[in-house]
Amino acid sequence: MTARSAKVREALAWLERRGSKRIREEMLTRYGITAPKAFGMSVSAIQQLAKRMGRDHDLAASDERNFVKKGVSWALRAVGRRDQALNAAAVEVARRLSESPEAAPRWIGKDALRELTSPAVRRRLAGRRSAVEA
Repeated sequence: MTARSAKVREALAWLERRGSKRIREEMLTRYGITAPKAFGMSVSAIQQLAKRMGRDHDLAASDERNFVKKGVSWALRAVGRRDQALNAAAVEVARRLSESPEAAPRWIGKDALRELTSPAVRRRLAGRRSAVEA
């Protein structure tokens, strides 16, 4: 078992131990979400886990599952739409991913690049100041 797969197993075990039936039921009643594999976690609990686990940029990008790829692309595009500095950083990451020999990161990079380099996003960002400047 690699260090990365051990980290994933640790995270999944943590989520399973702290999952809440009440939150799973709320997902259904509030949002109509039926997910048989849902843990039932609050956002704050997920944030605690994220802080504890740290970053591993290579882990979200090579996963072939469709919703994972879409989620990574969505997150990268959301960061890149915030301001010009973050856009430049997100474009750099997306370009690196788009040149990957693996299919999943390549798809994520190309998908994100389409939006992040589009004229519409560039126009919107031109009128915004960077969070660093503010």
